[in-house]
Amino acid sequence: MSDSGDDSEPPGRGEPPLPPPPGAGDANWHAGHDPPPEAGPAAGPASPPVERGGGGAGGGTGATLGPMGPGDVLDGTVRTLVGRWRVVLGAVAAVSIPVQLLFVVVAPEAATTGPVGAFSKGFAAPGAPGAFEPDTGPPVALASLWRAQAFALVQLAVVSPLIAGAVVHIVGGDRLGRPTGVGTALRAALGRLHALVAVRLLLMLLGLIVVATVAVASGALVAGLGAVGAAVAVVLGLAALAGAAGVFVLFATVTPAVMLERLGPLAAMGRSMSLVRRRYWPTLGKVALVTLLVGIVSQILSLVALAAELLPSSAAYVAASTLVGVVTAPLLPIALTLVYLDLRVRTEGLDLAAALDQPEPGGPAG
Repeated sequence: MSDSGDDSEPPGRGEPPLPPPPGAGDANWHAGHDPPPEAGPAAGPASPPVERGGGGAGGGTGATLGPMGPGDVLDGTVRTLVGRWRVVLGAVAAVSIPVQLLFVVVAPEAATTGPVGAFSKGFAAPGAPGAFEPDTGPPVALASLWRAQAFALVQLAVVSPLIAGAVVHIVGGDRLGRPTGVGTALRAALGRLHALVAVRLLLMLLGLIVVATVAVASGALVAGLGAVGAAVAVVLGLAALAGAAGVFVLFATVTPAVMLERLGPLAAMGRSMSLVRRRYWPTLGKVALVTLLVGIVSQILSLVALAAELLPSSAAYVAASTLVGVVTAPLLPIALTLVYLDLRVRTEGLDLAAALDQPEPGGPAG
C-alpha cells in the first residue's frame, strides 16, 4: 500500500532483473547493460506453480507464477487491476493527469472538444459559429490544431511507453514476490525511459514503412488498372494489415523485456521475437483476444466521456475522458506482461528459477 521504504532506491534499480534464460549467462545476455546474474539451472521437468506475490508491503494479488491460458491471462489482468488498483491506477494517474492538464493549457480547443463537438463543428455550415475551418479560421485555432497533433505524438511516443513501463514493473514485481509501490514503479520506468521511447519509435517507424509501401503500391494499381486496380488495392491492403499484425505480435513482449530484463531497444526487440517465435500461434491468439477485449472495454467506457461532453461545462468532458484513460491505459500492459511471463515459464522454466531464487521464510534475503 505504502511506498515508504522503497523511496531511497535509485531510479530503475530498485529490483534485480529477472533470472536469464537457462544457459544465457554469457556476455551476449546483458551486453552493454548490467552484469548478468549467475545462470540458473537448466529447465527440467515442469514444476508446480510457485505461489508468488501473496503478501508483503504491496498487498499482492495472491497470483501464481505458472503456465497461463487465454482465460488465465484475462483473469489475471482483471485480478491485478482490482487487487492492486491503488498502485496501478496511482502510477497511471500520476502521469496521465498532469499530462492532460498540460494538454488543456497547450491546446484548449482540442483538449475540451470530444467526438460530439468535432462532429457538429465538422458539419456546421461554413461561417456558422463554431464551424471547423482550419484553412480560413482564426490563426489561433489553426495553431491549436497543430499543437494538438504534436502533443498527441508526444503522448504516443513518450507518455504511453512511460505508463506501460511502470505498469510492467508493478505486475512483474507482484508475480515474482517483490511487490512495489507507485514511486518505485515510476522511478523504474523513468530509469528505462530512453529504451522504452527508442523501442516505441522503432515500432512506429516500422509501421510507417508498411503503410507507405501499401499506399504506394495501391496508388500504382489504381493508376494503372482503374477500378480493377482499386479492388486489388483493397485486397492488398487487407492482406498487408493482417501480415503487419502477425509481424507486430513478435514484439508484443518488448516492454517487459526492457523493464524486467533491463535490455536495450534492439536487444529487447530481439528477445521478444525469440520468445514469441517458440509459441507463435498460441501467443498470437492470446494477444489478439486481449487486444480485442481491451478495445471493447475502452469503447464502452468511452461512452462515459461521450455523455459528459453533452453537459454544459467542458471541464466535465476533460475530467471524464481523463478518468477513462486512467482506467483503460494499464489493461494491455498488464495482459502483455502476463503473456511474457507465461512464455518464460513454458520455454525457460521461470517458475523453477524463481522458486530457487526465493529465500526460505525466515531466511536471509538475497
